[in-house]
Amino acid sequence: MKKSLMTSFMIITVFNALDRTLGFFFRIYLSREMGAENMGVYQVASSVFLALLTFITSGVPLVVSKRVAKATRCGDEKKASAVTNAALFIGVITGCVLTALTLSFYPVLRTIMGAEAAFSLVLLSPSLIFSAVYSAFRGNLWGKQKFFVVAIVEVIEQVARIISCVIMFACGADKLFAASLSLTVGCLISAAACTAFFFLGKGKLSSPKGEIKPLLASELPITLSRAAATLASSVLAVAAPLLFMISGYGKSTAYEMFGAASGMALPLLFVPLTVTGSLAFVLVPSVGASADCGKYESVNRQIVSAVNLSTIIACLFIPLFAACGEKIGVIVYDNQISGIFLSKAAWILLPLSLEAITSSLMNSLDLEMRSFLNSMIGYLVQAIIYAIFCKSFTLDIFALGIGASLIVSTALHVYYTAKKTSLGVFRLKNALLGALIVFPVTTLCRSLLSLFSFMPDLLAVVLAGGIAMVAYGALSLTFGGVEAYPFLKRRKTSKQAKV
Repeated sequence: MKKSLMTSFMIITVFNALDRTLGFFFRIYLSREMGAENMGVYQVASSVFLALLTFITSGVPLVVSKRVAKATRCGDEKKASAVTNAALFIGVITGCVLTALTLSFYPVLRTIMGAEAAFSLVLLSPSLIFSAVYSAFRGNLWGKQKFFVVAIVEVIEQVARIISCVIMFACGADKLFAASLSLTVGCLISAAACTAFFFLGKGKLSSPKGEIKPLLASELPITLSRAAATLASSVLAVAAPLLFMISGYGKSTAYEMFGAASGMALPLLFVPLTVTGSLAFVLVPSVGASADCGKYESVNRQIVSAVNLSTIIACLFIPLFAACGEKIGVIVYDNQISGIFLSKAAWILLPLSLEAITSSLMNSLDLEMRSFLNSMIGYLVQAIIYAIFCKSFTLDIFALGIGASLIVSTALHVYYTAKKTSLGVFRLKNALLGALIVFPVTTLCRSLLSLFSFMPDLLAVVLAGGIAMVAYGALSLTFGGVEAYPFLKRRKTSKQAKV
């Protein structure tokens, strides 16, 4: 990895970790204050909101950053400003239209989603406009490699959301109202902060004339594909509480189970993905540049290293969640259902981590449409599983559907990536061996947890999980499972290669 790439990776990782840490503790606070049922309602509204948000923001930062970077390299600041203004114009118009449609269809949404979830969505809808502003300026700042500024803005958004929510809770506001409005406040603050940094950095907005059509031509394929995938995911999320009810659970219990699983347990699974997410983001330009130059051996090395590192991160935590999930749910959220689901769904952390990496690699290799189709196939598998077990829908089936979807899409990503780069799948054997080592380590972790049963739960989890992580690392290195530091390996110089 080049020094600049490593620096960017470290900056993004540190701030992403800070952002996720704040979000993680806020999620704990929110879950304890709202309860599992209200969290379920909030998750339903959030899923629909994210689907709408995808239409505005999914392709904007990526496309704008590329075009701004190119214009900046050519010394054409006017073009860079015009591109930014074009993105701002398109995003704000789209945000206003979607907000208006959300408000207009409120009666229909009440019937489909329920009154509480529909009301929450209405409170979230202004965030669509604020997010459009943020995405346009974020793309500009990113294109000018101002990673530090963008990272700061993301932390500011999280802090603003937390403070506003805590204040509203303290003032006795309705829990669902406060949680929804705080997200809107966070989006408003991030848009304002990003705008301020843009103009303080002597940024200017030139006439968007001549840039709107090219920007739409580049952005629409990405936006539509991601929006369709997000919409499919949102539909499945909205369907989950209904499936619990079809299986015989009451409405309150159904939303409680969905809230505990989706709003509490799944965010815990996302915590280890902080590094994976940062890695995926910085790999896109690096792999793309190597592919454009025809340096497929370099591309293959980066792919193998990325997959190995993702496997390490996931497999370090799977034994902990699988063996100690029930105790972790009670410790963190004071909710047993979240812990049960965490234990049952721990295994999906590996395909979740690999899917994040492989989908980013697909995008960097100009396989965005193929990546979209792979994801849709995965969601189709998930829908089929849910349909088959609709009358006996449980937490196990909920986890199975998510995991199966990720496995199918990841496998397809790997296949088409290997086809594009002539990467032999055998080169990924280390990742497979590393995954297999998880099974004995999980058994060890369960045994240790039983052995430490006389201790307080928190101490028992820390000790059992810590020993299991060390054991995984030792076994992985012993049996050649996964390279421990793939990105820190020095490449041979041309002189060394000749020798």
